[in-house]
Amino acid sequence: MAARVASLKNTLIENGIREGTTKDTVVTRKGKITATQGNLVEVSIGGDDGLKVGHECNIFRGGNFIGRIKISKVTPDRGVGTINREITKDIPKIGDSIETRTR
Repeated sequence: MAARVASLKNTLIENGIREGTTKDTVVTRKGKITATQGNLVEVSIGGDDGLKVGHECNIFRGGNFIGRIKISKVTPDRGVGTINREITKDIPKIGDSIETRTR
């Protein structure tokens, strides 16, 4: 039992959830772009990670800001967003990093 509790605690910490975290705590979630098609981008985080329709995700390549997407569809383990062409500096590619803040 103690080993299972320790394992679960490590999983929570790896996902940015620490002791004292409440439902109102803002947590940064990171993922990767897994697919692109036209103006749409699929990301490797989803509802199980706290991602919701309307969230915005920043896109990075090599630590440099590339642009932003707005999430329009969420499944438990994936999200799909539309590229914000007004501030996106380059075409998002598979493997680019994404980051968003969730509660």
